[in-house]
Amino acid sequence: HTVKAPINQIPLFVKQGSIIPMRNYASSIEKGNNNILVLNIYPGDNGRFNLLEDDGTSNDYLMGIYASTIIELLNSSNKFTLTINAIEGSFEGMNISRKWILNIHCNESPNQIRMNRQEMKFTYNKVTKTAIVETSQQSVKQLLNFEVNY
Repeated sequence: HTVKAPINQIPLFVKQGSIIPMRNYASSIEKGNNNILVLNIYPGDNGRFNLLEDDGTSNDYLMGIYASTIIELLNSSNKFTLTINAIEGSFEGMNISRKWILNIHCNESPNQIRMNRQEMKFTYNKVTKTAIVETSQQSVKQLLNFEVNY
């Protein structure tokens, strides 16, 4: 591939099927939280990510005190499914719910995005080629299944 990259820009290459979680900036682990998580989704292949969380301050994770959320991307020709599995495990101070924001990096706008069979509103930015969908607060113990159709 040839990529236009001016001297003052560094191109970023991301593999199809990647799931990259992010959260709001905080100056330290203790000052941040995972009340809102942003998932950058790069469809085109299957992918999987294991989101591991702990209290951020202790060494309790060494004793198995942490939580794990498996996020899976299943790609097909004209759609993909993103599954955010129910959280497993727990730790002190763990959120019982959170808001998810999906940034879906795609060359064309999806026709429809559904979460657990309910149609979701979304926006599509033609410049950044990103579809954005936001959930309300969702229980971390509930499986979320997103279906994105093109």
